[in-house]
Amino acid sequence: MKLKLNLGSGPKLLPGYENVDLDAEGAVHQDIVEYLQQCKYASVDEVILSHILEHLPYEKETALFKELPRILAPGATVHIQVPDLAWVCEQFANAYESEFEWYQPGHHDHYFGGGRDMSKRWSFLLGCLYGNQSSPGQFHVNGYTEHKLTCIAKLTGLQLTRLEHRSYKGLQCLDATMMNL
Repeated sequence: MKLKLNLGSGPKLLPGYENVDLDAEGAVHQDIVEYLQQCKYASVDEVILSHILEHLPYEKETALFKELPRILAPGATVHIQVPDLAWVCEQFANAYESEFEWYQPGHHDHYFGGGRDMSKRWSFLLGCLYGNQSSPGQFHVNGYTEHKLTCIAKLTGLQLTRLEHRSYKGLQCLDATMMNL
């Protein structure tokens, strides 16, 4: 049986998967790119990348996408979910320029007093752009659009078999599946 990986799992550990995360209790504590570099050729059947890619700087992103084709078995799939950066930017640009409070980590309304109100610029929208910054790994340093995911599939030689918009906590996300042929 080949491996099924949940990379950047956070506390959301999936049964039947090797859950890999730098900080999550119960997961393999390792950098996800370093983990992939140790995987054998064509040894993985499935990879889940749910809300992790936006946290990877360009160098790590490139290394991850260069490793995937090597470790994926024929017919293996990669499932990706990321914030839709184009949508977030549009929402932010069109949102109300409200008064704001100071950022308060741990407070229910910590996004500068705007909470999850997507009509206010200083709210969860700012967190969608830059991450919620509540711990060292919670910064967004990368972004994804439909076009970028399409280009990544082409660059890696993976086939983009699904690309949809999905709502996640009120945020429009891109939900994609790529397959190794």
